[in-house]
Amino acid sequence: MAIRGLTFDIATTPIAAKNADEFEVTAPVSMDLRNGVLTDVGNWQKRPGLGPYLELGVNEQVDGIIEDDPGYAITRLNKVYNLATNTLIGTIDGTANFIDWVRTNDGIVVARGATLWLLNPSSVAAISGAPNGVTTVAFINGRVVVAGHSGRQIRWSDAGESPTLSWSDANVTSIDARGDSVLQISDRNNQLLVFTDKHIEVWSNTGAVISGSVQVFARSATLMRGAISPASIIFANDTYYWFGDDGDFYALAGSSLQVISAEYRREIDTLRTASNLYGIHFPQERIIRWYFPTQGRTLVYDYQQGFWSEDNAWVSGCWERIPVRSGGQLARTMLIGSFEPDGKVWDWSKDNLDDDGSVIRNYRQVRFLMTADGDLGRLTRLRYRVKRGTTPTGQRNSMFTWRVRMDRGDWEDWVNSPLGVAGDQDPWLEYFELGEGREVELEMVQSDTAEWIVDQVQVTVNPLGTVSRRRRSTKK
Repeated sequence: MAIRGLTFDIATTPIAAKNADEFEVTAPVSMDLRNGVLTDVGNWQKRPGLGPYLELGVNEQVDGIIEDDPGYAITRLNKVYNLATNTLIGTIDGTANFIDWVRTNDGIVVARGATLWLLNPSSVAAISGAPNGVTTVAFINGRVVVAGHSGRQIRWSDAGESPTLSWSDANVTSIDARGDSVLQISDRNNQLLVFTDKHIEVWSNTGAVISGSVQVFARSATLMRGAISPASIIFANDTYYWFGDDGDFYALAGSSLQVISAEYRREIDTLRTASNLYGIHFPQERIIRWYFPTQGRTLVYDYQQGFWSEDNAWVSGCWERIPVRSGGQLARTMLIGSFEPDGKVWDWSKDNLDDDGSVIRNYRQVRFLMTADGDLGRLTRLRYRVKRGTTPTGQRNSMFTWRVRMDRGDWEDWVNSPLGVAGDQDPWLEYFELGEGREVELEMVQSDTAEWIVDQVQVTVNPLGTVSRRRRSTKK
């Protein structure tokens, strides 16, 4: 049967138009994207899922994952576990939402707003002489540097010695008064970056000596943009990303600031509670996920392609919070600490086709015009090109579902499309005579435990010309 009309591709580049008023958007555009990642060629693919890794045996959230070998987990009540042996090695203290850590010559130094602690594979020890109340820690030029314990103050240990031994009273300085408090410090390329609530300072080791022993750090640059939350500051892709004090997300581009959230700003403005925001880097995906636990939202930023989307759980027909509290990559395994009080540590992998038994609802909403000039058209054919034969052996034929509506009217019923069992090869799924209108919206969903990718959506439209909908005048 010959198909009349013009055939064209839509939604080949899935970029969410979150800043636009829905009334304004008619061009081919993705209105919403969830639970997916972009492939290297720009296709929309189901994101990795949560799979069992180990259980710590406690009814607590897993607030921290330390990805330095052998790997450590820290629970809500500060129990510390060696992940290689799944054994409790000790308990720290502190109640800060943000757990900071750094590797030193003597082991892992951990700060959580109380005592400073030293972790080794089989032990946990308090660092005597260090300031109490430290929330952030760095290691530079053989010195442990700490902050957060006293407003604007920064302190450091003596050089060349174990941090448990020597903390001279003279090893102290302060940030510029434009900032009220230090949120996070980080060491990169022999420089100390100091993130505050109002600005960022770059400090360098001057090599100066006072009283024969004290090495001085000095401010070398200031950038006027602060951060909302210390846990939002993420080092990835050889630079820093964070949620700024003005409500935008930023990247540090050399010595300049780069706004990265312009296309998503309208959506970000709806997230009013950001003080408990935290971010996690997923290096294998080249993605940062920022979690807003109060609103139950997860914003996903692909820094390789400059692309935003969202992750969610799907519970009782509603989008809900994904249960991720902490994370870190240990060797080639991405580990996730549970948000729920169950002591679980998960493996985050594309081989996991669901979230530890809960469905991953990969979702995409697309809008496009029937014709370039907005005239009426008939949607005579809709074709999807999908990866077929992905249903795992022994399961029923996996489906993806979709529905359509015209001119923002009522949605048609959901249609189930089979992904095919092992051996199915034909990638094209076709549907005919779907209605008339000026603009079309599609919703595409895949929730079954199967690999999922769509790389082309193609439509054939038969233009019907301009149709007047004005009422005939009754005036004489």
